[in-house]
Amino acid sequence: MIATWLILPSFGISVCEKLYEDPNYITWLKSNKFDLVIVDGLFNECGYGIAHLHNAKIIVFSVSSVLPWGIEPFGIPDESSSITDMMLHFPSQMNFFQRLVSAVMPIVWQMYREYLYLPRLNRITKEGLGLDDFPSFAELERNVSLSLVNTHVAQEFPRSLPPNVVPVGGISWVEKRKPLPKKMDDFINRGKEGFVYISFGSLLDFTTFPDEIQQRFINALLKFPNIQFIWKLPKTPDNLPKNFYVDKWLPQQDILLHPKIRAFITHSGLGGVNEAIFSSVPLICFPVFAEQDYNANLVEQKEFGIKMEIVDLTENELENAILKILGDNKYTENMKKITKQFQDRPLPALQSGLWWTNFVLRQESTEYIRPSSVNQSWWVKRQIDVWIFLFILLISINVVTIYVIYKIFKRCFMVSSGVKVIKGGKSNKGTKTKLN
Repeated sequence: MIATWLILPSFGISVCEKLYEDPNYITWLKSNKFDLVIVDGLFNECGYGIAHLHNAKIIVFSVSSVLPWGIEPFGIPDESSSITDMMLHFPSQMNFFQRLVSAVMPIVWQMYREYLYLPRLNRITKEGLGLDDFPSFAELERNVSLSLVNTHVAQEFPRSLPPNVVPVGGISWVEKRKPLPKKMDDFINRGKEGFVYISFGSLLDFTTFPDEIQQRFINALLKFPNIQFIWKLPKTPDNLPKNFYVDKWLPQQDILLHPKIRAFITHSGLGGVNEAIFSSVPLICFPVFAEQDYNANLVEQKEFGIKMEIVDLTENELENAILKILGDNKYTENMKKITKQFQDRPLPALQSGLWWTNFVLRQESTEYIRPSSVNQSWWVKRQIDVWIFLFILLISINVVTIYVIYKIFKRCFMVSSGVKVIKGGKSNKGTKTKLN
């Protein structure tokens, strides 16, 4: 899973190179005017160059939670002792080694980006735009106006976010719902025990999974003839029974709000997880890449769903998971509790995101909500130099204390032994000796 994260910077560099190799893009970029540039936080920092060219403000939007490389540049406090790194999938109660790795990862990302990744983007942008005078991308990032993160305390961990980092978890949720197509609604109503919705998102295609895994998955579903299954797939597998409804596109939010839905089998993308929370639908999670393991771990930890692994799935495992999610009321009740917490906020997520976007445009500068720690080195931010000084001071005090105690005990021993010490001579029992 970590390998997936490590190749993302190379994608960001490749995309930036392709953009600036396109003369049509350069012409379009220079012939338009922008006041605000919204940059996807998943290695799309190439957009910083667009903002600088137009003297525009920047909002960085993270489609997932707080990204590991966003902790330093946006002044987010270091909470690695209690909040596991998104990449590492550690448990919430970490041991010493896990806390050590979790503490080091943001620093590794910061050094990699500051000395390798961002300078590379800087060179590509300068050459692509034909500019000689161009600030460093690290400087541009430190002056980002705002960061929006797709997270909420009910769904994730409580975090100490600074004023320039605004949570908008569930921003994809649309308030207005539409009735389901009649064909789909009739299919649902034919079921005796409700229905289960299955989707592996837009990027994953279940039909490309190994045949053996596909067959195990389908065989497990076939053991529930009284449950209707609505499945988002590009094509229908052979020999599916009548309790399966398959289509390449489905109105997911409308389906999740249907009163007869029992569960949602998902790849654990955060958008789908948040939509399930809004709809109070318990989850069976099959994380595949990126932050999906992190999302699935939180689902299982908060007990509003079950995490599974697709690569070594057996029929019995999936069958038991479905029986558990349908039969154990714990998951539904926990999901309802999370839903109540998730929806209890001053503004809906989308409205909050719009308000903060307008806030950035209204303000001449948002520097006043930016923590001063964005301009500090990682060791100053964590007070490493202070702790080293205190450690050395403590050691020095202990050494001096031990030395003084040693001298006192030595003098007391010599006195108790009848040794008199005189300057300038040798000490003998009962004899005056001079001290040098």
